[in-house]
Amino acid sequence: MTHTDPRQRDAQGCRKGKLLSDCGFDEVERRALTLMRHLFAGMAQNRPPGAPEAVMLARTLLGPAKGDQAMAALLGFVQTMSLSRSEPFRYANPFCSGCAARITADEERLVRVLHHVRRGQEGRAMIHALMLCEARPIGPLIEAAHDVHRAAEPARFA
Repeated sequence: MTHTDPRQRDAQGCRKGKLLSDCGFDEVERRALTLMRHLFAGMAQNRPPGAPEAVMLARTLLGPAKGDQAMAALLGFVQTMSLSRSEPFRYANPFCSGCAARITADEERLVRVLHHVRRGQEGRAMIHALMLCEARPIGPLIEAAHDVHRAAEPARFA
């Protein structure tokens, strides 16, 4: 027996939910999320972490040197997070404009960790990391967020 998906969808068939534009993230954080979504999509398709599409997107957004640095830091951030969870991570489809305009609860927690680390709000970052990592150790995720911060700031992902 099959059951219909109980989650509401919009006219495009995208799941309804919180808009990314309502989260208060800056351009650095929105671009980081875009790149991470491409990493998630690649992982879901069993593609290597340095898949050409994700690397080329990073280089396009940030330039060759900064793109490679940022992608390496984001890959470490994503892998650290994934090792800290037992539940699947829910992300929005980066290839659909309707889906990409929304943010999942998991994505929001992940970007909030980065958001608060970048602003020196370690305690707030830790709260989101604890929820994201299901109350498992969060030190490695916080350090990975600092790595992203160090890789992102000189170029501001712009």
